[in-house]
Amino acid sequence: LVGEATHEALTRSGATPGQVEGVAVTSMRHGTVLLGSDDRVLWAVPNRDARAASEGMELASTHGGVLLSRTGHWPSPIAQAARLRWLMTNQPALLERTRSVLSVSDWLAWRLCGEVASDPSQAGETSLLDLRTREWADALFGALSLPREKMPVLRLSGDLLGGLRDEAAAHLRLRPG
Repeated sequence: LVGEATHEALTRSGATPGQVEGVAVTSMRHGTVLLGSDDRVLWAVPNRDARAASEGMELASTHGGVLLSRTGHWPSPIAQAARLRWLMTNQPALLERTRSVLSVSDWLAWRLCGEVASDPSQAGETSLLDLRTREWADALFGALSLPREKMPVLRLSGDLLGGLRDEAAAHLRLRPG
């Protein structure tokens, strides 16, 4: 669908692939994609997946005030904090095989350039980003027994992540790099 949208945008604008200087992605709300060490998607759920409802309620009752004050979010079953808790209980082997926990836009950026990263606007929807520092709230990962090492590096919105990979360029009908 991203390839179709890109081709349509080029066609409607009359632009050529050589005129495209950069590509950016974003997503709304917060789906979750688990990327394995072999660069395969192990698990992906949309923002509406609420299987972590119990974990969200448990986080609210035990850590709600702290999460709200640090992250700006009351615990939610669609946030990655609750989803990670659900995975730890219900799919620990899957979580063990996971290299990176990504949002949909993080995953799309990885598909385009091969760099695993997130920006504070997306990371802020995980209930695990410290609003004051705009960094991962390492103390929360420890308090919640969540795997900090699986979270992507944070980069500012607009930072260049890398060049367009050959496969992505061909799919989008754009220049590699």
